[in-house]
Amino acid sequence: MIRLCTLAVFLLAFFGLPTSSRAAQSCGNELGQGWTQCDRDWWYTVTQGSRLLPLAWMKVLEEPDGPGKILSDTNITRFNYLLNPKSKRNPEGLPVGFAVDNGGSGSPQAMCRTFGKLCESGTMTKPWVGFNCSACHTNDIAYKGKTIRIDGAPTLADFQGFTNQILASLIATSSNDDKFRRFALAVLGSSATEVERQHLNEELQQVVSWEKTLHNQNGDSIQYGFGRLDAQGHILNKVSLILDVTSQLHYPADAPASYPHIWNAPQHDLVQWNGLAPNKFEYQLGPGLKTNIGSLARNTGEVIGVFAHVDASNADWLGGYKSSIQLANLIDIERHLGKLQSPRWPEDILGKIDVALAKQGEIKFKAICAECHAPLARTDLKSVVKAEMRPLTSVGTDLALACNTFAHTSKTGETEGRKVLVVLGDTIKATEPTATLLRHMIAGSIVGERSELAKKAIKDLFTPSAPPTPLEATISAAAPVEYLPGVSDPATKKRAENCLRATGPDFKGKSLAYKARPLNGIWATAPYLHNGSVPTLYDLLLPTDLRNTAPLANAVIADSNGESTNGVNKRPISFYVGSREFDPKNVGFVTAKSEISFEFRVRDQSNTPIFGNYNSGHEYGTLLNDEDRRALVEYLKTL
Repeated sequence: MIRLCTLAVFLLAFFGLPTSSRAAQSCGNELGQGWTQCDRDWWYTVTQGSRLLPLAWMKVLEEPDGPGKILSDTNITRFNYLLNPKSKRNPEGLPVGFAVDNGGSGSPQAMCRTFGKLCESGTMTKPWVGFNCSACHTNDIAYKGKTIRIDGAPTLADFQGFTNQILASLIATSSNDDKFRRFALAVLGSSATEVERQHLNEELQQVVSWEKTLHNQNGDSIQYGFGRLDAQGHILNKVSLILDVTSQLHYPADAPASYPHIWNAPQHDLVQWNGLAPNKFEYQLGPGLKTNIGSLARNTGEVIGVFAHVDASNADWLGGYKSSIQLANLIDIERHLGKLQSPRWPEDILGKIDVALAKQGEIKFKAICAECHAPLARTDLKSVVKAEMRPLTSVGTDLALACNTFAHTSKTGETEGRKVLVVLGDTIKATEPTATLLRHMIAGSIVGERSELAKKAIKDLFTPSAPPTPLEATISAAAPVEYLPGVSDPATKKRAENCLRATGPDFKGKSLAYKARPLNGIWATAPYLHNGSVPTLYDLLLPTDLRNTAPLANAVIADSNGESTNGVNKRPISFYVGSREFDPKNVGFVTAKSEISFEFRVRDQSNTPIFGNYNSGHEYGTLLNDEDRRALVEYLKTL
């Protein structure tokens, strides 16, 4: 009887939910990517259950060094987030992707362990502000005074800088009497009692303590700059902290990656640069009854990393966890994303494509690129896209993201002895790979909602596929090599060595690989490579001196400054990021220094390569002559 009731609730949830997408039905003219203005407005404002700060706090929080507001247009644009005017769906006029969350059924319990003072006052039940997908996956491209909005494109925002500023502002507000007085007046009103102001101060101190802990876990050892975030590092560190273990293991989030473009994401069998998140598609639960739970788990993991809360201390009788995650909205978001097409090159703004040159480039693309980057028409929103995963030993690009995820381990605390997948799977040991614990948190959050319970769906979701045949042999222990030649830090070199030696035949199962995907819309997604280390498509077709390994006898790599050597240019080792002004010739953003720009450096001031910023690898097409290189770039504009 219990099984029948559970399945009935599960089916009711998926096929009878009062889903928010019904409020986002198409209206008006299509904007060029398959969405209307109503679609876009919904996407920019729908909550995922992300809860960064109470709305009342966020609206009045001042910058750390002055009275200017965090949410002022000037401050928001300083960090390259996009403004979003007031509307019925956005009455507060919050930026794109800053979503108001009114709280799900599990939100108060999930947050009370961390924020007990805020629970006492009822602040947990009030509206909060957090991020949704569009904050990181929407961008504007500017050219000669005109601006093009690209939905699903990687943002050029500075997430690290913005969240660091929020922490500094909270600290300043809690420690500066004048700031706190203005803060309390704005939040509580002039009639507030001294007791109420004191309680607000205690709430603020508790939030500051949590944000400091989160910041210290992630660290600041590398500056991300614009358009990059170590999302996997942040997600895994959040899981570590949810476990609430004294002296938790520490892995800084020091492998920033470029935000991927997410059109066609629902069609991919593996998502994220290293294929960490499976994306199972449909599950047949009965005659004519199908559901998509794979993307639900992927998006649940994502929102855990950006300010959702999960209470893993109190598993219910089915092993589920209360959380702030809005599962029904996550389902709607994925369905909504399934309508989004890749952008078409706007010839009326960026200039006409040279058709003859593009045809010449198509020949080169088929010879050099098509083996990994399968074609996908921009209007094809149905075909399954099977990831072409390339092992680290083959692709040669920066190792940090994949190696960090592979190495990240956590003490399991109160989850020790529970099942990895809550209702089935292995038993959690005292220490586990944090990726395993992430799967546990995801499954627990889904089970905790009751409506998402289905044993088969959870089992299918996390059953890894058979390991593929390796594309090439792993590094032989008999072949002495230098790992990260040019890097002097022994711990960093050892991390790379352990990672590369572990790659093996099961590189896909270990996420020790990087993903190649269809390149439709690639022109709108600069900077390039998974870590944003190459500014333009033209630069991507240039060689680089950096290598992850080199024969021991030839380990010393000559200094490289990105300039011409023997008549051949190299990928630049430094450039400025942050400008939205487009470069239609080289296909990327203008790299000149500006008031807000960040200098991306492949090497530090002493010319040592920066692990996490390597522009190495993916050297396909680097032997082309300049005419063929230009032709290939021209063809990529057509995709």
